Amino acid sequence: MQFEREGDPMNFSDPKLQALIKLPPKRGAEILEELHSLRMRANQGEDTAVPLITVYLRDNLSFTGWLVDMAQDKRGNSLLFHLAEGNRFTPSYDVVYLDPRDIIAVKVFNAASIAHFLSFGKIPTPPGIHPPTKMELKRKAAKFAESVSQNLGSKVGYNIRWESMPENPENMLTLHEAVSDFTGALNQILQDRQSIEIISKILKNVLFISSSRWKVELEEDTLIFYFNPFPSEEGKLSRYELIDAIENLF
Repeated sequence: MQFEREGDPMNFSDPKLQALIKLPPKRGAEILEELHSLRMRANQGEDTAVPLITVYLRDNLSFTGWLVDMAQDKRGNSLLFHLAEGNRFTPSYDVVYLDPRDIIAVKVFNAASIAHFLSFGKIPTPPGIHPPTKMELKRKAAKFAESVSQNLGSKVGYNIRWESMPENPENMLTLHEAVSDFTGALNQILQDRQSIEIISKILKNVLFISSSRWKVELEEDTLIFYFNPFPSEEGKLSRYELIDAIENLF
């Protein structure tokens, strides 16, 4: 990729700038969904930071702060936003409730630090960060299973079909994101009491299998999540698609 202007600040020896150049163009609504998934990971105890963002609305309105939550019902999507204040963007005690349909653009501060989340599979790992090991993933999967068990009120086991996974370490991050995204969607479903009553009568295990297609199936007491371990946005299920796929099985 060439830049015509002399003195362009794009320094290709900087891995963070290289990551920014690889980001695909996306609508603001798609970025908000990814940031919501990131927020859910943080809520589950994962060591990850939710970035500061500015959302731009029609009529020249804008708000700077942090996405707290997104919800979906028959009337559409809604968003809860924690406002920052002052030139240093310190957290305030104020929130604003937004209709995502009114948001026309999203600015992500220090986007390079979460470029892999915003890349929709094009960037497999954070700049300068090594993929998690198999042992690390086993520990994290156990923690995810514990969070689901607590929300469901009964024990749920997490299992990964390791023999289906490619040997490339880069694919381990995709696996981690698949487990995290699935857990976030399932835990969001389990915020509803009626869903807990229905699912707790059936669900005992969750199985993750590497596949060429993204899909969710239920076999007896086991939810099976098939995911593509290679970095790609093609066919990947969004948070709301995952929720719908899981709910339709019960």
